[in-house]
Amino acid sequence: MKILIKVLKDNIWSKKLNLFLKKNNHDLIIISHKKKNEKKNKRILFFHQDLLKPLKQIINVDVIIHCATKDEQTTIKKSEKKEVFETNIKMTKNIQKFANNNKVKKIIFLSTVMVKNNSRKKIISEKNINRKDLYSMSKLLSEKILCNKENYFKTTCLRLPGVLGTRIPEISTKSFLKAGILTKIIALMKINKDIKIFNAYKKFNNVTDVKEIFNFINKNLKKINKNIIVQIAAANPLEFIKVVNILKAGLKSSSNILIIDKKINSFTFSAQKIRKTFGFIPSSTEKILKRACKEIGSQKI
Repeated sequence: MKILIKVLKDNIWSKKLNLFLKKNNHDLIIISHKKKNEKKNKRILFFHQDLLKPLKQIINVDVIIHCATKDEQTTIKKSEKKEVFETNIKMTKNIQKFANNNKVKKIIFLSTVMVKNNSRKKIISEKNINRKDLYSMSKLLSEKILCNKENYFKTTCLRLPGVLGTRIPEISTKSFLKAGILTKIIALMKINKDIKIFNAYKKFNNVTDVKEIFNFINKNLKKINKNIIVQIAAANPLEFIKVVNILKAGLKSSSNILIIDKKINSFTFSAQKIRKTFGFIPSSTEKILKRACKEIGSQKI
């Protein structure tokens, strides 16, 4: 199969592409905002394209992995948040038009579990929608656009929890401010800073990584034959204090862990639907964390 994919800005995909190709006979067409002349692998073609403009005609594509997004930041202005929403919708509509015009068979859309945040629920499933921020709403609307029964293609919307990458931001940067909780903890551990945590004894499984996503795609491309929304979350949730201690041990950090006695909303994510529909069993929370430590531990911030 020929797969069209937009590599994320933070590069969490790039180091996994060759590993992905080793496990299948697919060819990848990578959409890049900037022109690239990389020829490290004959099965990877870099294609210069701004997704805010209609996609150019390229060679036939069987599958699109749509993971392009403009990330929400808690510190940006309201007007900029509106831009996030409009940008994400425009990119999705351009993908939709291209896919319909070129008779693309399947789309895998990487959405977010954080369209789910219902304080009355302790275990969040695909049904628990209760988010009104513009970033989450852009993901929800994109799901509806791509799952429209009038489309030529079929879409699997894969709602992701926090995705651990290998690039850890410096704590003085804006990237740190908008990073997920585990990425922030890892950044602090890398420089042995004290870490304050809430809900130390509440269960946590809001984590995955690129290897997990590729494993799902590899095993289930042939099964994508209808519009469906499923979420992927780590199996075997752990108390958050255990999560933090696994990271501390794996990174060989001397950070002090300070438990704050303050209750805030907590929940875990269900992976029941993805197991039932695709037979996909996610890796455990502990396995994903240790895998991340192995990749991140030798790197410098």
